[in-house]
Amino acid sequence: MVWAREMMTQAAGNASLTPHLTGWVRPVISPPQRRMRMLGFHDIIQAYFVRLTGKFVMFSGRDMALLEDWRGQGASAASVCRGIRDAVRWMHNMDPPRDLYNCRTYIEPHIERARSRHISVEPSPMQRYEAGMRQSEALSRALQIIERAGPHCKRMGVQAIYRHAWYHIRGLGEGMDLDEQYRALLELEEALAEQFFEILEPAKQSALEQQIQHEARTLGLKMSEDGWRHHIAARRRFLLARDHGLISLLD
Repeated sequence: MVWAREMMTQAAGNASLTPHLTGWVRPVISPPQRRMRMLGFHDIIQAYFVRLTGKFVMFSGRDMALLEDWRGQGASAASVCRGIRDAVRWMHNMDPPRDLYNCRTYIEPHIERARSRHISVEPSPMQRYEAGMRQSEALSRALQIIERAGPHCKRMGVQAIYRHAWYHIRGLGEGMDLDEQYRALLELEEALAEQFFEILEPAKQSALEQQIQHEARTLGLKMSEDGWRHHIAARRRFLLARDHGLISLLD
């Protein structure tokens, strides 16, 4: 809490500035969608799936048909992501899910809850209040994760990265729905992973890259240049979190 209060004090002293991962910049007035990459329903789910499994994947036609069916039932991207989270938690960690179809038994309970909300009658004032409280739940959890991790960071470079991430989240503003929060946090996680990797000791950077190359040779992976680039980024994030302590902003 001390770490969080210090950042709140600094934020108040820099009220005329907008937090940015690479430093303080003058604010640009734009809606939340313009401050983040325009990830759509399918893109959010794919990015989240890749982040949890650590492997780049392109959804099959069967997976895409499932997604369209779920979206038609009123599912949000966030509700599908929560089902993917449950699948990864409960399936054996040495055999993570390879596609959405294999996660469907974990995703569908979340879809059912989303469908119930979608077809419900006009909400009461209390329900609207509770919905408003839930609106910022993903951002609030992310701030709490950073606040817990910050004081335990021994490296100043990592502290600085987390501090800028905290400011960035605080500056996202209100009124974002849950899918918009997931978009923003997924994009921020990519930036965190890139900066975390950059401040690793060169020997650790080299070892991590060699591990990714060795995995690819062992599995006989063959991808396009773009697919390989996404795969490397996904494996880096996964290995940085597993072996080097990089935090995850989305549970």
